Amino acid sequence: MHLVPLPDSIYSEVERAAEARGLSVERFFQEAVQLHLTEGLHEPKPLRLTDEQAALVRLAQADVKAGNFLTMEQVEERHAANRAAWLKANPL
Repeated sequence: MHLVPLPDSIYSEVERAAEARGLSVERFFQEAVQLHLTEGLHEPKPLRLTDEQAALVRLAQADVKAGNFLTMEQVEERHAANRAAWLKANPL
């Protein structure tokens, strides 16, 4: 047997998921790991972009290199403004 430490928040989610399926936490983990290994989920599939998607990525890279980007603070400010506008137009 092996012990794997988990943050309390994740363990709580696992407990709920296991209980919903009628399983013990241990059995839930065993089945989840087995599924992960047998389905090949541990090996990421290569990302395949269309020519159009690749062109958009190259444009975005060029914009970043040219300094045409937003900081996280700017993104958060825009998000907050958009959210406030939406909430004003759509009161709960």
